[in-house]
Amino acid sequence: MSKDNAIDELQLTGDGFFSREGNRLSFQQSLAAIREIRGYSLNECAILSRQLPRTFENWALGHRVPSGEIRSQVLQDLMRSANPPSRRRQTEMQRLHNLSWDKSKHSWKLRVTLDLGKKIVGKRLTVMLKTADEKIAIEKRDAILEGYKRVGLTVRVRKQKR
Repeated sequence: MSKDNAIDELQLTGDGFFSREGNRLSFQQSLAAIREIRGYSLNECAILSRQLPRTFENWALGHRVPSGEIRSQVLQDLMRSANPPSRRRQTEMQRLHNLSWDKSKHSWKLRVTLDLGKKIVGKRLTVMLKTADEKIAIEKRDAILEGYKRVGLTVRVRKQKR
């Protein structure tokens, strides 16, 4: 099951719970499903939902359950499409596809170097892909690299310095 389908299967009910295929999930199960789908750590979830990490951990472990209004707000905050990808997912996209997340523009970017010869460093380019969707970003990356190759340019993918 793809992540897009998994997100679509979760429906937020009016009382602050998720339901999947007609079955109502507990708050703890809802948090676990969101964390699994999005790849967020407990700390990332706490930051996105504007809660203390220990409070969020108590909720995730099932020790405590917030009131209905807070529960609904937390789940909506975590499912917001404008949320950045998890740190783990950003690292994976960098390693596998050489795509970096631009925090200020909330989109993926591709960093490449056009090879101009042995004694010249090359022209460094950063191409904004203008999408937050990972699949679309990978498709755009492939199309851009293919376009450069068709024009006859030698392209080296630039690694992000850390």
